Amino acid sequence: MTACETLVEVSGSGTPRIFWLFPLAGLLLSLAFPTELLPGRFGDHPPSLLGWLAVLPLLWAMQALPPRQARWAAYLFGFGWYLGVITWVRLFGLLPWALLTAFLALTPLLAVLVSAWMPGGKRWTPLTFALAFTGLEWLRGQGMFGFPWAELGSTQVDGLFARIAAVGGIPLITFLMLWVTGSLLQRIRDPKSLPWMLPVSLAGLLLALLGGWWQSHAAYTRWQQNSSGQYVSVVQPNVLRDLSPEVLHTGVTVEERNRRFQVLLGLSYDACFAQAKLQAAHGQAKTAPPAIPHLIVWPESALADPLDDPTQPASSTLPAFCGITRSYVLAGGPFGFANAAQLVEPPGVLGERYEKTHLVPFGEFVPFRPLIERYYTVRAYDIQPGRSRQPLRATGHAFGVGICFESTFADLARESARQGAQLLVYITNDAWFHQTAAVRQHYNEARFRALETGLPVARAAATGISGFIAPDGRSLDEIPTYQPGTRTRFFHDGTPGTLTTSGGWLFGPCCLCLALALALVGKLFMHRCSSNITTSP
Repeated sequence: MTACETLVEVSGSGTPRIFWLFPLAGLLLSLAFPTELLPGRFGDHPPSLLGWLAVLPLLWAMQALPPRQARWAAYLFGFGWYLGVITWVRLFGLLPWALLTAFLALTPLLAVLVSAWMPGGKRWTPLTFALAFTGLEWLRGQGMFGFPWAELGSTQVDGLFARIAAVGGIPLITFLMLWVTGSLLQRIRDPKSLPWMLPVSLAGLLLALLGGWWQSHAAYTRWQQNSSGQYVSVVQPNVLRDLSPEVLHTGVTVEERNRRFQVLLGLSYDACFAQAKLQAAHGQAKTAPPAIPHLIVWPESALADPLDDPTQPASSTLPAFCGITRSYVLAGGPFGFANAAQLVEPPGVLGERYEKTHLVPFGEFVPFRPLIERYYTVRAYDIQPGRSRQPLRATGHAFGVGICFESTFADLARESARQGAQLLVYITNDAWFHQTAAVRQHYNEARFRALETGLPVARAAATGISGFIAPDGRSLDEIPTYQPGTRTRFFHDGTPGTLTTSGGWLFGPCCLCLALALALVGKLFMHRCSSNITTSP
């Protein structure tokens, strides 16, 4: 018995002595994500190695503890992990924070249960647990109530292994992290137990890393060598309010609507003519014509009123701006009962419109409304989902659009790429996150969508983070949070296509199906064995 195993001997009360350490160990893993608990750059860009090291207590519990204790350890670890990652949910109340944490912590608990049912016993735990956890984590992000946030693999966004997302998405990173680390731990604890597992897992990691580097480098090279493209500007006004139910019920005064619109319009003029002013100041106005952006992106909820309402000032002022600058403007705002992004074309006419397809439960629509309204203040009406992810076009260049929470869903980005998008554009109003870690966590989701599809990304956020992302996931330019401003960049047209979009995205669901199939086989085998023992003379 090792020293660590001695520490968790069961006391007379039947409770392991150091179970309280597992929530703290999970909290340590939460520090591998962008966090408010660490200062400055360490909070925004934690070392990716921490993600590998911080899962060791969980994996040790799976290998060293009896089944019942391992299940408790997994749940407590998961509770500490997710409690630390989603601290921003406290903005909506302590009860929603606690309930969501308790729900998310079921993922490692269920992974332990499924892994225990698979054939092979404890010595196969490094592989079976990685398989089960990866599949269940993927499942957590599916459907109307899907929440693909704080995935283990996303801790690698600033590290070398992020590029594996171009081969099999975040699920492949999660799987390899658990398999390799679990195999290493097993080799330390019992060198004679399946000695081949560690070298095989390391070989798999190396192959995935080489494949990810190849795919992301190829996507970046295609992007840079493409002569076709357009100037794109993102606008960050820093004037939008948060989206809490109380604020939504107060309405916006006409003066406030006009002020917000004028700030957006002024920043857009700056994006178009700031270079001309700079050239004029240096006496270069005639020798170097300014590069006026072809596409200007405003954030979600930039417009308080629909542009097709002729009584609103924006319905005439914004088309006039497009006519003067010859720029396209993509502006987020309400259109009927939809949360939409409207494209305004240079002649000054309304063009194509994208309506958000994946709505936020309890934020944009309220399930179980009669019950929820008895205890909480909720929005007065439900947003209606859109039905199409057809890319929009500006100056002949196709770009897929995602609004707010949609950037967390890999399948939506893949669908835009499949339909021919050459650029991904995400607009969001993250004012409701305030200065929490959710702002950076949300931005990092867009970086993974770039890696998975091989497409560049332009992101406009009301209060930050706005910026540009290369097809290999690198952040090229950012506007800091709560600072008004614009960024303009020439974006070559991207060419969608990675191993992930070609079929690697199936890795997550395949892990789930294989884990459940093996668990069923193992359960049936154990049942047959127990029946034989019972009936034997």
